[in-house]
Amino acid sequence: MKKVKIGVLGVGYLGKIHLQCLYELSDLFEVIGFVDPSEAAAQLTIHKFGTARFESVPLLLQKVDAIDIVTPTSTHFELAVQSISANKHTFIEKPVTSELEAVKALLQLHEKYFVKVQIGHVERFNPAFQAVQHLLNYPISFEARRLATFNTRGNDVSVVFDLMVHDIDLLLHVVQADILEVEATGASVVTNTIDTADARLVFVGGCVAHLSASRVAAQPLRMLEIFQNDTYFKMNLLDKKAQIFKNRMALSAQPFSTPEVQEDNSWSLVEEMNLLASNAIRTELGCFAESILNDAPEAVNLEESYKVMAVAHRIEGKILQREKKTLPL
Repeated sequence: MKKVKIGVLGVGYLGKIHLQCLYELSDLFEVIGFVDPSEAAAQLTIHKFGTARFESVPLLLQKVDAIDIVTPTSTHFELAVQSISANKHTFIEKPVTSELEAVKALLQLHEKYFVKVQIGHVERFNPAFQAVQHLLNYPISFEARRLATFNTRGNDVSVVFDLMVHDIDLLLHVVQADILEVEATGASVVTNTIDTADARLVFVGGCVAHLSASRVAAQPLRMLEIFQNDTYFKMNLLDKKAQIFKNRMALSAQPFSTPEVQEDNSWSLVEEMNLLASNAIRTELGCFAESILNDAPEAVNLEESYKVMAVAHRIEGKILQREKKTLPL
């Protein structure tokens, strides 16, 4: 079976996870090598995986079919331009880039080359979300809370692009309608960029979304709650659990196969899913390989990511605008 010859750009914390997943997908990928300017990161990678180190991106590009970009966000655009222009399939870790015009430039470049470009919005592949997404077709309320303890990684962008972008992607994937209104607040706590953010979005059709993200929390949390008519979906994205509730009035009108129904106010738990653990990064990389080998659409394409970035910029813009209005004279 043909395999995708792939190289990795960036072997820091996340890059090593990508590399591990690529080796685990040995039926789909042949890992050719990596590029990273950090001597310490490079030596750790060579010691752990035995992967060949290339001195430059152009040298690696000559040997591969595809590139996996897992570097700081500020470098994504330049590296993606090099990869796509070399006619290489390209996986770009989220966010694709923090500048909206740069994403637009990548879209224009992509039109010139017949390569696959997939963006690493990994929560699309979370088992809890995947278990219920086929049931999500007319949401009226979408609430996401994403909290993380402080980490020095990812601080070259605000929490909107670092963490909230995951939930923006899920939101736009579920609610495919135009946005009427955006409100947002946020604050810098320990970095020079926004560390906590809250946003409210109103869509054509009436859906209202509340997104909350923090990277300075005491405990991690990744919760997603979606209401649609008589059904309430609750997903613990961190623990990979999903629950489906039905309105008790609706439940009395139509029988369910679940023998024991737990009642809590007006909602009754009709299904609880404790899902098998899976590696979402490995899953998304596997989809990347399948899209290349079978000439299929990318699981998360560049145009979708552009829409996510556009919303993220609107949210961040509202926060910065509010900050300017509240600064002391």
